Amino acid sequence: MAWKPQGYTSAAPYLVVDGAQRTIDFLVAVFGAEPLRMHPMGDRLGHAEVRIDDTVLMLADGMEGWPAIASHVHIYVPDVDATWGRALAAGAEPVQAPEEKGDGDRRGGFRDAGGSTWWVSPPGGWGGAGRAVAAASARWFAARRRWRARRPGSPPG
Repeated sequence: MAWKPQGYTSAAPYLVVDGAQRTIDFLVAVFGAEPLRMHPMGDRLGHAEVRIDDTVLMLADGMEGWPAIASHVHIYVPDVDATWGRALAAGAEPVQAPEEKGDGDRRGGFRDAGGSTWWVSPPGGWGGAGRAVAAASARWFAARRRWRARRPGSPPG
């Protein structure tokens, strides 16, 4: 596609953190991130990019007029428990130990030193209870569309 860089997704999370280089080191240790670009501005990173699997994540150090903001990011991983262990070994603060949530997903969360919270779960968690949740959600949205279609002047959806 000519309108975006090759190998990039159409949307990319952009994190403004306290300690962008430290966050990059954390992402490399925990998720095997591949650093792509770094643009230093003095002792800070004005812009950086890393690839985690098929996604490019952009980040920068907080600066005057552009403060660090706590963010939440979800990442699918093949082994939640192994990822959790790497995160804690790399200095993450536990937010939620990996556990089954009743919707077919086993997920957990941890916070890095820069203030970002990372939620992890395995792909394909839509087994058993998860399929029931997905089916119920589909029924709810279908009923909502039918209801809105009967109301004159309602926006679609």
